[in-house]
Amino acid sequence: MEENWHKIAPKVCSNLWKNNLACQTMLKAKDLQMLFDFNNTNIEEKNEELRIAEVLENKLTLQTALALKRLNLTSINQLINKAEDKMISWHQLKLLRKESSKGRTASWFKKIEETILENKNNRQLKPEYVLLSGNRKALQTPLDSCSRDNRKRE
Repeated sequence: MEENWHKIAPKVCSNLWKNNLACQTMLKAKDLQMLFDFNNTNIEEKNEELRIAEVLENKLTLQTALALKRLNLTSINQLINKAEDKMISWHQLKLLRKESSKGRTASWFKKIEETILENKNNRQLKPEYVLLSGNRKALQTPLDSCSRDNRKRE
């Protein structure tokens, strides 16, 4: 199954990509109904996963895009636990990314919670968002490397 970017590109892309010539060219080509077909075997196989940009729709701003880039988040699958039935909390996300969890929850994260959570108390997902085939993209705690300093005991 071939999947092209132009089928799933949100309307906000033109604002986010205003200083990127290559992306502006691709958007203009889309408007002219031209299709670029990139046959590259090195591209990672894409499965049917819901992108965060699709869920956020008009809430996707430049600030949100930069925050998602900093947190290295692209798909909703990264916010679902290994058991595939619950969404991780803002506090857990920040701890997994080794950032301070102080302060308010981001508005884009609240929007995602409103969209995919059935019960906010136990963080249960709506049936249409529950994964069936395993969640390989679930965030995991990175292991700290051991120091080579022999004066420390680890």
